Amino acid sequence: MWTIHLPRWSTGLVAFVGDAAHAPSFLSGQGSSLALVGAYVPSHAGRAGRSARTGLAAHSAAFAAYEGRIREFVRQNQALATSGGTALLPRIAEELALRNNAR
Repeated sequence: MWTIHLPRWSTGLVAFVGDAAHAPSFLSGQGSSLALVGAYVPSHAGRAGRSARTGLAAHSAAFAAYEGRIREFVRQNQALATSGGTALLPRIAEELALRNNAR
């Protein structure tokens, strides 16, 4: 369904977080869960870059830690929207008829 799938969530000093990185379909029912995790994890991932590294190296380490910690969680939550979507949003006449005739 309608989700954001990016091969990487950061490059250089720029990182996508939250819906910009991995918006789930509303059919997954996981928008709030991903929002909470997506806000919490970066605040702790930044600690990965606070070692002896500075500048771009520190940011790259923090962004990689953020993505590494939650990418699989995001993938699993996005996958929840792949079933049952046609019942809510039929795409073709046959799906519409199936939905309308369901009891």
